[in-house]
Amino acid sequence: MITVITLKWGTKYTSAHVNILYRSLLKHLNAPFKMVCFTDDEQGVDDNIIKRPLWDNPPNLELNYRKLKVFDPSIADEFNHNFLLMDIDAVITGDLSILSDATSNMIWKSQSEGKNKWVYNTSIVRIVDDSYSHIWKLFIGNPSYYIREAKTVDGWGGSDQAIVSYFVKGNIDTVTENDGFISIRDHKALIKNSLPNNIRYVGFYGGVYGDPYDPRLREAYPWIDTHWTSLATEDDLRMLSIYTPFSQPVIQKPVTSLQHPKIIKPINTTRKVLREPAFASDPLTELGEVIRCHNVKKLRMKPIVSTRHPDDVYNEIIVMLKET
Repeated sequence: MITVITLKWGTKYTSAHVNILYRSLLKHLNAPFKMVCFTDDEQGVDDNIIKRPLWDNPPNLELNYRKLKVFDPSIADEFNHNFLLMDIDAVITGDLSILSDATSNMIWKSQSEGKNKWVYNTSIVRIVDDSYSHIWKLFIGNPSYYIREAKTVDGWGGSDQAIVSYFVKGNIDTVTENDGFISIRDHKALIKNSLPNNIRYVGFYGGVYGDPYDPRLREAYPWIDTHWTSLATEDDLRMLSIYTPFSQPVIQKPVTSLQHPKIIKPINTTRKVLREPAFASDPLTELGEVIRCHNVKKLRMKPIVSTRHPDDVYNEIIVMLKET
């Protein structure tokens, strides 16, 4: 039996996201499975899902590397090296037999905004043997070394995806957009009005495309309700009704290149997001108008930095603009 592993921590997503993924897999995985959710808050998680305590992120690291611990032999052995690791920010829309029937290790190879233009995406990882049980042991022994190597040798920045990409490069089977695995960020035009029949999975990672419950996304892409919201129970909907979607872009705080693989982008990045038709009315649109009215060239060249809630980012920028 396959074990589906998910991780949930903090308040970015809810138990409803876990539950909807579980029901989606009941429809589309086409193989016996059990689901295990490692979490710091199991309240509301479906009784059919096994709940386990989530481990801490390795200390003194800027980004999140929790997911790498699923390669720890102490965990992988428990599930007989036969598991499917999946993120909960996704909409499953078609048959996933390609994953359940896999006889070799497999990962999603997706588009990327980074140097390589693609990445081994840990939103989907299918493991069938112990070929990669060394990843956690090596990484946790010297995290800074492997973070640096992944970036400088192979050009992969980021968190767990960079490390996994570094270790598995060229030695693992993949699923790609040609197999029906896409992201809403990278395939907006393809799925704007309707979903092509060959699409199996839509990932919702990245900036304003981070949550299928976002009402603006659901209005712009009606198939989300068909394949995702419709699987929510009354309890799930109650949880989601009090939940604020984490879908606004948060601009990262500036750190050195060794601490953070991404170069901080100026406010023009936010202005690019504002041009998306799905988000014609929101606080950041107001922000764009303020920027245009003030014509603050100096400020456009300077990153606006924060790791706080997007509303706080917005208020912070407005204050700075008014002081200019």
